[in-house]
Amino acid sequence: MFSLKRQISRFVMIGIIIIMLLTIIALSMMVRSYQVSQNEKRMNDLAVCAQILDDRIIQMSNAIGSIYADNKAFDELKGYRSAVSEYDNAYEISGLLQIQVRSSQNLGGLFVYYDNAQHVIYSLKKEISFTDKEILKNTGKTYVEKMNNNYESAVITGEEDVYYNVILKKAMAAVMGCVVLNLEKQENRDSTGVYGILYEERFYGIIGELPEEEQNFSGLAHGRNVVGNRVIYLQKLEAADLALVEIVPQSPWLYFSGIHIVIAILMAALIYLLIRFNQFIYYQISKPLADMTQVLGQIRMGEWEVEFNAPNRIIEIEDVRQTVSIMLKEIERYKIRSYEEALETQKTQLQYLKLQLAPHFYTNCLKNAYYTLMLREYDSVGQFLLCLSTHLRYLLQKDAELVTLQEESDFVRNYFNLQKLMTTKSVDYELLIEDEILEESIPILSIQTFVENSFKYGRNHEGGTLIIRIRIQYRKTENGKYLSITVQDNGPGYSKEMLELLNEKEPLENQELGVGVLNLLKRVRIHYGTEAHWYFENTRGALSELLLPTKDEKFN
Repeated sequence: MFSLKRQISRFVMIGIIIIMLLTIIALSMMVRSYQVSQNEKRMNDLAVCAQILDDRIIQMSNAIGSIYADNKAFDELKGYRSAVSEYDNAYEISGLLQIQVRSSQNLGGLFVYYDNAQHVIYSLKKEISFTDKEILKNTGKTYVEKMNNNYESAVITGEEDVYYNVILKKAMAAVMGCVVLNLEKQENRDSTGVYGILYEERFYGIIGELPEEEQNFSGLAHGRNVVGNRVIYLQKLEAADLALVEIVPQSPWLYFSGIHIVIAILMAALIYLLIRFNQFIYYQISKPLADMTQVLGQIRMGEWEVEFNAPNRIIEIEDVRQTVSIMLKEIERYKIRSYEEALETQKTQLQYLKLQLAPHFYTNCLKNAYYTLMLREYDSVGQFLLCLSTHLRYLLQKDAELVTLQEESDFVRNYFNLQKLMTTKSVDYELLIEDEILEESIPILSIQTFVENSFKYGRNHEGGTLIIRIRIQYRKTENGKYLSITVQDNGPGYSKEMLELLNEKEPLENQELGVGVLNLLKRVRIHYGTEAHWYFENTRGALSELLLPTKDEKFN
C-alpha cells in the first residue's frame, strides 16, 4: 500500500529538479563558450591593430635611420659650417623629407633639428592639423635640447591625434620621425570601451576618456586582465615598447548575449510551467483526494455534518463528491424531521410573545395622543404626530426579532422627544454608546422596555427633573465578551418584592412585573438561551442591566 498523493508529488518534484539541473548545465556551457569566443575575438582585433602600428613604426624607423646614418647633408649639419653650406644642406634635407613623407603611406612626418634645436626642418602629412604640427615641433625641440644620449622615444598627445616619435641625435643635429597611433574605430568594438596606447605604464587615450584615478596599469599581462570593475585587454607591439589597450567596464554583456537572455527566459518559463503543473497536480488531484479520504473517515466515525473543503475543478472527482454530498443530505433530512416539531413550537411561542408585546405599546401611544389633544397644545401636534408615526412604524415592523443598536437607540431618542411633548414633568436623558458597537444586533425593544419602565414608575416621584441614563458598552467576563445594556433613573426605584422577582433566572408571570419587562426577558431567553444574564437593583433609583453575548458567543 502507498499514498497516491505522496507518489505524485515525489515524481513531479524529481522531474522538476532534473530539468532544472540540465537547463542550468546547458546554459552554463553556452555562456562559457560565448566568453571564450568573445575574449578571442577582442584579442584578435587588437592583434590586427597592433600589426598595423608595427608596420608604421618600422617604416618610420627605417626612414629616420637612413637619414641619420647615410645622409651626407644631415651629417654636415651636426657641426659648425658656413652660412652657404648650411643653406645648401638644409635645402637638400627639406627636399628629402618631403619625398620620404609623400612616398610613405604610414609615415606621419619627419623633423630635422640643428644648431642644438635652434632651427628645424620638417615635413608632415596634410591630414595633420596645424595645431598638432606646432605641438610636435615644439615637443620634439624640448626632447632634443634635453637629450644626453643618441636615442629617445616618446608618445605625444596632440589636439586631434596621438603620435609615437623616435629621435636620433648626432652632435648638434637630430632627426625625429612620427607616426599616427590613432586607428579607425571598428564597428564591432564595444561602444562603452576605452581604447588607447600604454607606454611606460602611462595610458594615452585614443578613443574615449579614462579618469586619472583609474590609470593604474602596473603588473598587467598580455591578454585579458580584470582590475576592479574593469576588464583590460592588452596586446604588446613588437616594433616598439608599446602596448595596445582596450578597457571595458564589467557588465553582464561581457558574459551573456541576447540569445542567452532569451534562452534563460525560456528556461525560466519552462520551470515555471512545471511548478504550475506540480501545483495543479497537488491542488486539483492530490488535495481533493486527501480531503475526500478525510471526509469518509469522519463518516466512519459517525460524523454526518461534514463538507468538502478542498477546491476542485475536475469533473470526475466533483461527481463523486456531489454523490456523497447528496447521500449525506438525504440522511440529514431524516434527522431533521425529528426536530421540526420542537422548533415549530418554539417559533410559535416567539410569535406569541411579540403579539403580546405589541398591544402594550399601542395602548400607551393612543393614550399619549389623547392627552396631547386634551391639553390643546396644537402647536405641538405636528411634531407629535411625526414622532408618533416614527414610533409606530418601528413597533409594527414585520419579522423584526433583532435590530441593530443604531436602530434601537434612534427609536429611544424619538421616544424621549415624544415624552417631552406629552408631559409637563421635567425629563432629561443621557445616552452613551460606543461607535464600534452600533452594528451589534439585540432583541427589539431591549432598551425601550427599561426606559418606558423608568417613565412609568419614576415620573411621579417627589424629586425634581427625572433623569434617565443609558449606557451601552462591551464587557469582558470569565465566560467571554458580552454586550452590557444599563438603564438607570433617579426615581424611587424597585420595591423589594419586585427586585426578588426580577432577579430570578426564570421569572414567572406576575402582575407586578408588567407585560413589557417579562416579555423582554422571555424573548432574551429564547434568543440567547442561558448565555444571557440580567441584573436589577436600586442605586439612587432603579438600575436595570442586561448582558447579551456578542456574535461569537451567541447561540444559534
